[in-house]
Amino acid sequence: MRFIIIILLLISASIFATESASEYYLKDIASNFNLSAVSEQCDSEFITYSNKYDKVIFKKFSRKVYFNNTLYWLNDAFYPSKSNGWFVSEQDYTKMLMPLFVESSSTNKIEDFVVFIDPGHGGSDPGAFYSSATNLKESEIVFNISTNLARLLKDSGVQVFMSRTNDQFVTLTDRTKMANGVKSSVFISVHVNAAFGTSACGFETYTLPLGHSFSTSGNSKPRLYLGNNNDIFNSLLGYSIHNALLNDFPNQYDRGVKHARYEVLKNINCPAILVECGFISNKAERKLLADTEYQRLISKSIFRGTTNYIQSVVAVGDYILDNNIETIVYVEPVITNNLCILSNDLQCVEISSKLTFSEDCESSAGEQF
Repeated sequence: MRFIIIILLLISASIFATESASEYYLKDIASNFNLSAVSEQCDSEFITYSNKYDKVIFKKFSRKVYFNNTLYWLNDAFYPSKSNGWFVSEQDYTKMLMPLFVESSSTNKIEDFVVFIDPGHGGSDPGAFYSSATNLKESEIVFNISTNLARLLKDSGVQVFMSRTNDQFVTLTDRTKMANGVKSSVFISVHVNAAFGTSACGFETYTLPLGHSFSTSGNSKPRLYLGNNNDIFNSLLGYSIHNALLNDFPNQYDRGVKHARYEVLKNINCPAILVECGFISNKAERKLLADTEYQRLISKSIFRGTTNYIQSVVAVGDYILDNNIETIVYVEPVITNNLCILSNDLQCVEISSKLTFSEDCESSAGEQF
């Protein structure tokens, strides 16, 4: 009987998702934010619009959108209608794209924000590691990045808390409990990546998926889970930090702002992201990640992205109120997997500085659009 009830709930959730799905047309987005069409090469594959602040490139029949040269993954593909032109789903527009278009404000008081930094792993859990004479471990790399980030934020007047201040093991549940306990305004979980092969590379940043939606990998089924009250600001935070990293490392490979139901993201009460700062399994990136100066530069980029987010929050909040946008969607989630298997198409990149890649980076598996 319990199994039948669960099946009925899943069916009703599927019906709800279908009935509530609606379209938001590109012409309306352009009108809302004074965007004009841009004629570029490869127009058969992409549609480009811009205004004096932003440039957005939609890849046709794809979940990929390039916002100010930053890859952002939507939940649904950009698709044409029979009569009203190209469109994105309403929730993709409202919860993901809209906050990126709103012009930021410089009126926010940075000292009013509480930033909780979560250095991944620690203690008996080293995270990803590379067996060598240096015994390089993810837990040590991300701790160094996180402490540098904490120092920058504190110096700017932000209140800062950390899930760990030494090499200790902290459960995923305790990390979110601590952040919720201090009423964090922002939660940033810092990690470095690893793959079975040695060629995968690049930055990627994660936010929680929207309700009734897939993770970016497309490998998990939509859950009976209605998202998060912070969906809009998760999107803004993820973009702000990922964009800052790419601006500071313009030749690094962009894996995009993605979406996964990681434990620390789905149980947090404030806008939250998980950022992957490179691949320890890639020889060139491993060399960079072991460099204390490179770690400092990564911290500086995340700091800049965080302050960019803080300067945008009030303006986005005002836009939500002025346009009567609904944000309350949260219900108690059912038990879900907290790890998604991720795979992506990669290309060869190089960092054009003294910190330089010496080998190609690519992937053997393709992302499902």
